[in-house]
Amino acid sequence: MGQEMRKKSFSPSFLFLIILFALGILFASQYSPGTERIATFSVARCDGDQLVKCVTELERNFDGVEKIFVDTKTNIFSIRYESSSVSIDSVKEFFSDAGVTIESSNSISLMGEKDNGPDKKLFKISFSSLE
Repeated sequence: MGQEMRKKSFSPSFLFLIILFALGILFASQYSPGTERIATFSVARCDGDQLVKCVTELERNFDGVEKIFVDTKTNIFSIRYESSSVSIDSVKEFFSDAGVTIESSNSISLMGEKDNGPDKKLFKISFSSLE
């Protein structure tokens, strides 16, 4: 009447899932997203069809760019973009290469950046020596 001790064995699929989970955590810790922003641009004298075409091409050529609106009467357009992958300068250069001059631009952050200031800290740690 001896009881046999059973060895626990893991199935290969279970081990595969554990490895995938560990790799996912590793790669997720490496990811550092930029800030999502909205930019509005004013374009110098430009044909409405050319402006629509340029904004559509911008959206196609740059990852992380999404067209919000294009106003052909006032030559103003807005885009939503990821600041880690697209800069205002690259947008201006793209339009310059297409023969369109951007007169002005305004960019705002969609995520309200909070300034904690120098005195506000999550943890305050101080050490003192006993003499």
